[in-house]
Amino acid sequence: MSDQTQTSIAEKPHQATAPAKGKGSNNFQVDLGGLIEILSDHLYTEKSVFVRELLQNAVDAITGAELEGILKNGGGEISLEVQPAKDTHGAKQVITIEDNGIGLTEEEIHTFLVTIGRSIKREDLIKQRQGDFIGRFGIGLLSCFMVADRVVLVTRSARTPDAPTIRWTGHTDGTYELEVLDQDLSPGTRVYLTADSDKDGAFDACRVRELIQKYGQFLPVAITVRGPDVPDEDESLTNCFPWEDGFGTEDVKEADWIAFAEKTTGESVMGVFPVESEEAGLIGMGVVIKKVSGPVPNDGNHLYLKRMLLSDEAVFLLPDKMPFLRVLANATLLKPNAARDAVHDDENLLEEVRVDVREAFRDYVRRLDERNPGRLKKMMAAHSRALLDAALEDEPLLTTLVPHIPVETTLGEMTLGAVREQFDDYRFITDYEDYKRAIPLARAHSVCVVNAGFFQIDHVCRKLSRIFPEEPVVETSSKELREQYSKPVDDGPDARRLLKRAAAALADEDCEVKLVCDGKKNAPCVLELRENAAIRRSQGSENDLGSLDFLDDFGSSFGDSDKAVFQMNADTRVIQQLLAATDGPRTRRGIRVLYHLALLAARQTPNQRESAAFEDAFTALFEMGEGGAE
Repeated sequence: MSDQTQTSIAEKPHQATAPAKGKGSNNFQVDLGGLIEILSDHLYTEKSVFVRELLQNAVDAITGAELEGILKNGGGEISLEVQPAKDTHGAKQVITIEDNGIGLTEEEIHTFLVTIGRSIKREDLIKQRQGDFIGRFGIGLLSCFMVADRVVLVTRSARTPDAPTIRWTGHTDGTYELEVLDQDLSPGTRVYLTADSDKDGAFDACRVRELIQKYGQFLPVAITVRGPDVPDEDESLTNCFPWEDGFGTEDVKEADWIAFAEKTTGESVMGVFPVESEEAGLIGMGVVIKKVSGPVPNDGNHLYLKRMLLSDEAVFLLPDKMPFLRVLANATLLKPNAARDAVHDDENLLEEVRVDVREAFRDYVRRLDERNPGRLKKMMAAHSRALLDAALEDEPLLTTLVPHIPVETTLGEMTLGAVREQFDDYRFITDYEDYKRAIPLARAHSVCVVNAGFFQIDHVCRKLSRIFPEEPVVETSSKELREQYSKPVDDGPDARRLLKRAAAALADEDCEVKLVCDGKKNAPCVLELRENAAIRRSQGSENDLGSLDFLDDFGSSFGDSDKAVFQMNADTRVIQQLLAATDGPRTRRGIRVLYHLALLAARQTPNQRESAAFEDAFTALFEMGEGGAE
């Protein structure tokens, strides 16, 4: 059959040539066993969700009674009991859950309970106050058939004083019985589940209690659990969220928040802060953990929907590039999916939540900057990469973090804040090898150059001029520094004579000799390592015989432009003395000592020959100073 034919049958009315069997309005038939298999294999991720669904139904029944004024707010009670099998000859365990909620009439059972997809909650109430109810789909009771072969519901409506007590019994084959009991029970509902097997431990009393506490510990009703091996407790399992008392500045209040966060997430926590998103009706806390185990934090983010746990893997709450964060929050306006393990994919609303979480974290960082910079420093040390990643897409956050970002500079390690405070003129180099070549010259002239060859520091430095327009930050290179601070002196007789003496004194070194001036009396000499000079030195050190003839094997890969350059600053006193000195051993030894000092300033490790030459020169100079002959 063609696609066009199929479309016409589906969309256009046709005159029947013969009466069709079952003509008229018909209802779909549902195979309950097949539906339960669908619930088990495709909707719910684990069979234990039946505990959550029973709890949800009980809470919504209590909410209905409160909304109709039948039950005072805070007067709801839920009790759950696991009854063990009485013998080993086929007797089965039974779970009973009881609430003092709104209850059901016989008509409501026929209308809602046995109609898949219809909610038990009254439609008029749902339309008016749907934000007060947890469940929405009317299929929660079916989840009980994943673990039970029979479900019995005994209920009495609280709406009329003379309402009868009704018992509904459902079976996995899709049949059910309905009876009116001659018993005057209190309004509310009891559900009895009879186990079909206990292979998954679904009816284990301690496990059931754990699930009740996991999903319902913050519900606004009193909940008690009884059963084998469950300790007798008079108090309810439910508690308040820690943020419901507000977020104070007292250490004890913050300590309470941190203790809750560590217990809930299972992570070590270094900081907490309040989070709120009005559009989602979300209130809770953001958590900064001490250590990130992976790039995507799948667990530890707890989202409660109307105080019941929806998901402990709510990664969709986190802003991008913030794996060090966890969010623990309760929402009232988000809508759950059918499986109740996530929210509807409303990307606009979820993005609004993520924006609010990011803003809350930004405010937290500002407060730390003002009140507790020590903690912010620890956070930077623990999460520097992720923080920089996030801040590069959030200029207000980057502005707050800039003073605390640690960097390497030609004048030592410091923060960008210290660089901005101490230097009116600071620069950065993005290539690490070029930065290393710039160190001697920059240090000799007290120029602060930031090593921007590390992760994301280059992007940070480029954004500084936009964030702080009054402080232009210049990208530079070793070549630019050399052109600025290495101006050659006039080629007079004294200069030529000193250059000749220096070349003779350093004949064993693979370097050029230059005489420069900068108008300042900074370091007397600098050893500038150009692009391949470090490679030449390392290979020369391996040879360690003072001869570099083996480099000829590399042909033109190394040229004179790759040699190190030993620069003497003619504006300094010591070089002026060398210019005026006569030629002799004292001058040559002084040049060797200066070369060695420049070598160390360039962060180069002297080889065996260089160390021996320095020792000889220094010893001779020392002896001359003691009165020895030249």
